Amino acid sequence: MVPPNEDACVDLSNSLQEEILSLLKNEKIQAYTMIPKVHGMGETGAAFGSFTSQGENSLVLLALYNEPAHRMIEAFRSLRSRLSQYQQGVAIPMKLMVMPCEEII
Repeated sequence: MVPPNEDACVDLSNSLQEEILSLLKNEKIQAYTMIPKVHGMGETGAAFGSFTSQGENSLVLLALYNEPAHRMIEAFRSLRSRLSQYQQGVAIPMKLMVMPCEEII
C-alpha cells in the first residue's frame, strides 16, 4: 500500500507568483498545478479582478509524500517570515492549507 500523500493547497496573490515558483524550483518540486485568476475575499481584502477590486489570486496544488510535504511547509513558513519583515505588519496575501490526499486512479 502506498503511504498517504499530503495535499498542499497554496492561495496567493498574483504578485507573489514568481516567489512561489522560485521556491518550488529550489525545493526541486517538479509536479504541481497552478490555477490563475482565482477570485475571493480574505484577510488581505477582496481579489475579484474587477474595476473596484483589481487584485487576483492564484491557487497552487501539490501532492507530496510526507517528507517533501514537511520540507515545503517549512519553506513556505520561511518565505512568509521573510516577506513579513518587509511588510512591517501588513498581512501577507498567501495561505497554505494541508490535507490528506489518497490517489485512487
